[in-house]
Amino acid sequence: GKYRKEKMRYFSLVLICALVGLSAAATHWQLTDHEIRDNHAVSFKLGLKPQNIETLDSLFWQISDPKSPLFGKFLSNDQIADLISLPEESIQKVESYLTQD
Repeated sequence: GKYRKEKMRYFSLVLICALVGLSAAATHWQLTDHEIRDNHAVSFKLGLKPQNIETLDSLFWQISDPKSPLFGKFLSNDQIADLISLPEESIQKVESYLTQD
């Protein structure tokens, strides 16, 4: 009923926030006035926005709807990763940009 639908909407929202929001979170930033040498290594993580989030959301609702032909046909972790992963070309562009002098 209504409770189940609201619960499913909440789950969908949490899933999308987890996929998108975590990649945008920056933590433990510190401002410093120390000079950084050219050969100093800096470690960081970079999150790129996944693609096809709207498609994932649509599939979620179809898989959850008893009236849908996709009802109960859950996706594997690999299928979800394939759906939302960026094309290799996009990743290579980012890597190229980050490693240029």
